[in-house]
Amino acid sequence: MYEEIILQVNDKIDYVNKQLKLIDEKGTFEADDEVGFFFQELKEIGKILDNLFEEVEDASKEEEKKEE
Repeated sequence: MYEEIILQVNDKIDYVNKQLKLIDEKGTFEADDEVGFFFQELKEIGKILDNLFEEVEDASKEEEKKEE
């Protein structure tokens, strides 16, 4: 259940990030201090969620090995 929520949030962040990149093809917004902060924070959230999911996935694999 939690994995599904994490995946959904991560997928949404990826989608939003790609859409923002399309909107800002020239990098004008990303270079702006205030808007650039938003772009950077969105990327960081995506990285955190990726790492979190990898940790959950690794823990699940270890648990499966113990059960065997």
